[in-house]
Amino acid sequence: RSTPSNSSAASDVYKRQLCKGCGTCAVECPAMAINMKNYSNEKLASEVQSTLASLSGRPKVLAFLCDWGAQAEEEIKQGFSQNVGVIKVKCSGRVDFLYILQAFRLGVDGVFVCACRAEDCHFGLGSLNAERRMKWLGNLLEEIGLGSERLRLGFFSVGEEHKLREAISDFIRELEEIGSNPFV
Repeated sequence: RSTPSNSSAASDVYKRQLCKGCGTCAVECPAMAINMKNYSNEKLASEVQSTLASLSGRPKVLAFLCDWGAQAEEEIKQGFSQNVGVIKVKCSGRVDFLYILQAFRLGVDGVFVCACRAEDCHFGLGSLNAERRMKWLGNLLEEIGLGSERLRLGFFSVGEEHKLREAISDFIRELEEIGSNPFV
């Protein structure tokens, strides 16, 4: 049991022992007081900006890929080299809606979040947290007039890279029909 004199140190040790490293806590913290060493808020925000700056052609798509799901980063970069940017995250639970809104503000036409299947999630609840967050964000995108169809969440396991590529191809076709981001 922690006492006032040692509560902070005891709490920090306890939290570190519980930490799985997924990053969901960094997204869920309302004060944005939690940050991750290699996946900091600043690093990911900067990566969104630099990734989008490197894209050309339409529709522009930003894809967040979970480290533990389908391993198709290189295939996506090669197959959709001009208009799809890839950002790897430790877990889909680390994808903050702020990064997605930033991407739309910077001109992306669609965002694709690749999560593990719930039963395969390395961190247990990361993909479920991502799903809950993306549903909320889809509603927000509808409210502001951008449309929830510009946000896609897909669940893929290791070995399903071909399904991920197909899903991104389908998403691109749908975005071509919808047209460019109306806020650009």
